Amino acid sequence: MMSGYPSYPAYPAGAQGALLQPAEPDPVHVATAEPAPQRRATVAFRLILVIPHLFLLFFLAIAAVVVAFPGWWGALFTGRLPEFAVNYLSGFMRWVLRYQAYVYLLTDAYPPFTLDDVPEYPVRLAIPERQRLNRAAVFFRYFLAIP
Repeated sequence: MMSGYPSYPAYPAGAQGALLQPAEPDPVHVATAEPAPQRRATVAFRLILVIPHLFLLFFLAIAAVVVAFPGWWGALFTGRLPEFAVNYLSGFMRWVLRYQAYVYLLTDAYPPFTLDDVPEYPVRLAIPERQRLNRAAVFFRYFLAIP
C-alpha cells in the first residue's frame, strides 16, 4: 500500500481543466511505499552498489543541462517547454529520485536504469503535464541562477 498520494491525479483534470485555469500550477507529487525491513548486506554496501548509477547520472546531468538550454529558448518564444525537454528532464528527475531514495535508505529495491516511470518501484514521481509559462519569468530564471 502506498502512503502519501495513493494514485496519480489526472493531468490536466479532464475536459473541465481546459475551461478553468488554476491559480497555481499543480505540484509535483512524490509517493512512497510503507517502510519495509531492509537487508543488512545491501545497507552495508549500498554506496558501492550505486556506483553505476552515479556514473550514468553524471553524464545524464550533463545532457540535462544541454537539453535545458534549447528548452529555455523554446519556452521563451512559445510560452511552453518543448515536449522533448519535458520528457527528458522529467525522466531525469525520476531517475535521480529513485537513486536518492535508494541511497537514503527509503527503499531496499535497487533502482532501475531507465528514464521511464516504473509503477512497481516503491518511490514514484508524478509530474503534471506541461503548462503555459510566463515568458518574462522564463527570461529571468537564468539570470536569477547566476549568484
